[in-house]
Amino acid sequence: MNTYSEKRFYDLLGRKLSGEADKDELIELRRLLTENNELQFLHDWVFKRTDIKCDEEELQGAYLAHSIKMADHAKSISQAKITVRGHARKLFVKLSFAAAAVLAIAFIWSLIGRNTLEKNVVETTAATDAGSKSKMTLPDGSVVYLNSKSNLRYDKSFGRTNRDIWLTGEAYFDVTHNEKLPFVVHTSEASIKVLGTVFNVRDYVNEPQMEAALLKGSIEVKLLKDDTKIIHLKPTEKIIIDKGTLKTDDPGPPMKNAVQLTNIGVADSVIVETSWVEGKIAFIDKPLSDIASQLENRYGVTISIKNPKLKTYKYTGVFDDTEVNTILDILQMVKPFKYKYEEKNYIIY
Repeated sequence: MNTYSEKRFYDLLGRKLSGEADKDELIELRRLLTENNELQFLHDWVFKRTDIKCDEEELQGAYLAHSIKMADHAKSISQAKITVRGHARKLFVKLSFAAAAVLAIAFIWSLIGRNTLEKNVVETTAATDAGSKSKMTLPDGSVVYLNSKSNLRYDKSFGRTNRDIWLTGEAYFDVTHNEKLPFVVHTSEASIKVLGTVFNVRDYVNEPQMEAALLKGSIEVKLLKDDTKIIHLKPTEKIIIDKGTLKTDDPGPPMKNAVQLTNIGVADSVIVETSWVEGKIAFIDKPLSDIASQLENRYGVTISIKNPKLKTYKYTGVFDDTEVNTILDILQMVKPFKYKYEEKNYIIY
């Protein structure tokens, strides 16, 4: 919702409360309420607490009371003044409370911001459990594949006034083109802006890096910890953001490799970054510590690596969606290590 819409809402609400709103203004107010659920909440809150119905009789009384107050020819309308005086007095008292309520709401809005009140906006949330995936079509026609242990949410105005998505975990997006309404994916490290394209985003809480890989179209990545830095990706490119080293407030020169621009990987004719959509697990020259995190998110298990040296072992491989112990058995044949399973925990040593 833009600033003008918010200001216009308060203007129209005040006119409705005072009985000065005409038919066109009431229709405009109704449209604003329909398009902005948070404004509907404020509107209902005010009227619930001021007990004002604003029916036609009330409005007519308000119009007449206002005319009486502003008229210079008092003598010609003295009888009308007597007729509506009692009605206008009662309405004035109720409108005084209403005006106070509007001012109070406006003050609260400015103090705590819209974020608190926007909790009342209906949100749609999609989530997947460990070991499961889901496919969904968004209100704008965009298609999303949601990977294991992932969460995606958007508000009621999605597709009408915004196309903002909040993601935790991993998702593959095939976005419907709309030049007037950019599609934006918000993660813990960056916001990714597109018009219409195909890309994959990975941002799990327990993984040290966030990744975005572009397959088709173009995307614009803005870093949250350095919003002056905007990176544009072309097809087959991938951005990797290190969550631990990307800190703009650290003293001294920035650490190297905090942000890395590279290309998507292909192993055995499988695109590594989107292999999960096809029910596969793929990695190229990846440390065992990162593979362990990937398996944890995929299967909902816990994997502990007791020997620090083993964490740096790197592997390349493509696996069908199989058991964790099968994958570990194959990996230990490439670079030896031992593991055991106890109390729902894989221990590598």
